Amino acid sequence: MDLTGPCSVARHFRGNPSMKVLLLCPSLAGAGVERRICTLLKALVEDGVDVQLGLLRNEGEFLQDATHGPLVFIPCHSLLTNMVRPISRYPDMSTVFTGMYQIRKLLLKLRPDVLVTFTLETTIPMYFVSHMKPGRQVKWIISEDSNTAKATFDGAFPRSSLLVRYGLRRIYRRADHISCVSRAVRKSVIRAYGVDDSRLSILHNPVDLDKVNTAVNEVPIMDVGDGFIVAVGRLVRVKQFDLLIRSFAQASKSSELRLVILGEGEEQQALVRIADRLGVKDQVLFLGFVDNPWVYMSNARMLVLTSMHEGFGNVILEAMAAGCPVISTHCGGPEDIIRHRENGLLVDPNHKAIAKAIELLLDNPGLAQDLAKNARLGLHRYDPRVICSQFRGILEEVAISDRQRLVKACEH
Repeated sequence: MDLTGPCSVARHFRGNPSMKVLLLCPSLAGAGVERRICTLLKALVEDGVDVQLGLLRNEGEFLQDATHGPLVFIPCHSLLTNMVRPISRYPDMSTVFTGMYQIRKLLLKLRPDVLVTFTLETTIPMYFVSHMKPGRQVKWIISEDSNTAKATFDGAFPRSSLLVRYGLRRIYRRADHISCVSRAVRKSVIRAYGVDDSRLSILHNPVDLDKVNTAVNEVPIMDVGDGFIVAVGRLVRVKQFDLLIRSFAQASKSSELRLVILGEGEEQQALVRIADRLGVKDQVLFLGFVDNPWVYMSNARMLVLTSMHEGFGNVILEAMAAGCPVISTHCGGPEDIIRHRENGLLVDPNHKAIAKAIELLLDNPGLAQDLAKNARLGLHRYDPRVICSQFRGILEEVAISDRQRLVKACEH
């Protein structure tokens, strides 16, 4: 069906109340966002939503988890690849150009009613595509899963921060709706980009309890015993694993206690040197990326998150689902999940406060057990079916508002 005008789109909505939804992600290589997309995809398909997953690169460790719904990948044309080669030394710019081509092709091929972009790698090229003459109207939702706005204000782009802020402000104001993963992210989007509150919603990440319950019974790839603290995430500056290692060195009262870090990143060698300098090199284990982090969480004394800022904090929910007590710094998203001393501990982002919290749980196993028990009791709010229902409500509200606007346009 060729829908080229607003009246045609209005008739389409009237005659076919179901929506066609396209979730758009750069790839399935990563961690939190990619796992969230796979969980949402599965829940939406099971709920009967006509949904497809579009990728700019057909790669990633989570491809095996994206089997519940149709996955679409359109490779970049070789001619365009040759055209952008002169600017290949500016990878961000060439990625935008190739992304524009791929997204445009996806929209023409799939003709979705609602498009949801995840991460700036799809959001930025979609902004430019949205200015092109469309074959049909598509409602655009940005899924804001990390606190990009706060990172911008904190100087993540120091060379051109004013230009970046201006550009992102234009991009986020162009979208029809922005789904924020936490209250902290929502607050940052309003502050940084001046988006009207009526176009924002909060949609927390889901946690697949059934998957975690199955995974915790598997055998870990490396046996590290049960006397350890676990941390999970990319080894990058914003995660502040250096702060965690310093806190661990201060709190560790026994050479038998270990810190197990699951994740990869450019800071690993620097972190190894820090552990060596603090005398805990033999107690800090870097296991890299693992397919099943939950089996380690289920056997750990606690999980500690020391991020500078977090959009939400998926690992906190996953640790709670695995029955692991959690400690987190005050860093945004985790404050939507943790109620201090009820289902976890929230502490200031300094090594003394973190070390004190670690010591508290090590010395009080009863408290740790109570925190883990209370945390698991509250996880029903993050069931994929609950989050899927909320997400579907957002999708339908955006689609209906479009339909009402289009119907009015047809009546004049």
